[in-house]
Amino acid sequence: MNTIEVKTKKRGRPRKTPVMVLETDPDIGISLIETDISPENFKSTLEHSIGSSIKSDEITWFTEVDYNKRGEVAADYPAWYYKAPLQELKEEIRVLEQNIEDGFYEARYIKDARSNLAAKKTRYRIISEGKPKFSGKKKDEVWETVKEFEKTILESRFTYDECWNTKKNQASPHEEARRMSTPCIKVPNQLVADYFKQAGKRIVDGKVSRDQAIAACAVIADSIGERINVNYR
Repeated sequence: MNTIEVKTKKRGRPRKTPVMVLETDPDIGISLIETDISPENFKSTLEHSIGSSIKSDEITWFTEVDYNKRGEVAADYPAWYYKAPLQELKEEIRVLEQNIEDGFYEARYIKDARSNLAAKKTRYRIISEGKPKFSGKKKDEVWETVKEFEKTILESRFTYDECWNTKKNQASPHEEARRMSTPCIKVPNQLVADYFKQAGKRIVDGKVSRDQAIAACAVIADSIGERINVNYR
């Protein structure tokens, strides 16, 4: 846990005392400890002082539970993408609540049980609310992006015949491995570029590897309730 003191200039001179004191933790993000500035000025002062990785008009794809202790996105897919673990967490909450209500825990353990329950509820809320929500024209734009991206990914695949037809077996394992791991898929637009920026993935000459592209396309499609199929063309 680190503490950051944010200072601004006052009448052309640096302040002697901080206007904000922030507490940072790679697992939970940033929380405000104290401030003497108004709520309406808080966001602009924070962004000006320590920077903001996400623009106001940018979609947020990852939540605080997706970051590791180094402040990096820990997996290729955000937590909200995985439905089964979220359901398991919901069930854990239900069982824990029932056990507390039924007096299952001894008095000396009840405080820890309640703290554990609160932590699980917080995690569940963050994950379940983390999925971007689209409607109307914006949803249509996202769907068009998915279709364009999916087509580009498929074009990098060998055809079914090239892979399995012994007479036409032209698929090269070395070329397949190269496409999977080196930048060869064009990033279609800013929406996808923003996704890769938040995921901490490097775009090289406007391109990413096919594995990176598949993960991004799948996540973006899932955000509007769609699925992709990029196995064969």
